[in-house]
Amino acid sequence: MGLFRKKKAVKETVEEAHFLFLEEHCLGAVECGLCKGACVADAIIVDQANDLISIDGQKCIECAACVEVCPMGAIDIL
Repeated sequence: MGLFRKKKAVKETVEEAHFLFLEEHCLGAVECGLCKGACVADAIIVDQANDLISIDGQKCIECAACVEVCPMGAIDIL
C-alpha cells in the first residue's frame, strides 16, 4: 500500500501497479477526495484525520478513473 503525505513528490511502486503522486498538487483528502469517489475498485483509502491518501496496489485495476477526476493532476499511473 502506498502512503502519501502532502508537500513532497512521491513515486511509489506497489506490486505490479506503478503510481506517481505529486503531493504538492493534491488538495488533500479532507478538502477534495474526488479520487476516492471515482475509484471503481475501492483501492483508494482516505484517512481524513491525518489528511492522508493511500492506494492499495492489490486492489487497483489501473483504470485511471482517479487520474481523470483529479482537478490538480496529482495522480498518474505509469
